[in-house]
Amino acid sequence: MEVVEKVLTVLGIVMVVAILLAWPVQILWNGCLVQAVDGIHPIGFWQALGINVLFSFLFKSTNSK
Repeated sequence: MEVVEKVLTVLGIVMVVAILLAWPVQILWNGCLVQAVDGIHPIGFWQALGINVLFSFLFKSTNSK
């Protein structure tokens, strides 16, 4: 039972972190880029989360100093 509680706790923390990271991206995209750039459409939460995941893959540091 303790293992299940730990797994649920970790999943809850991951969900909260995902919301905290995707929400500002969505607000900034919809608030700034849509009006500034022609042809840019508003995005939803899941698209903002996808942008965060994509950028984490693209700009992840591989240096192990």
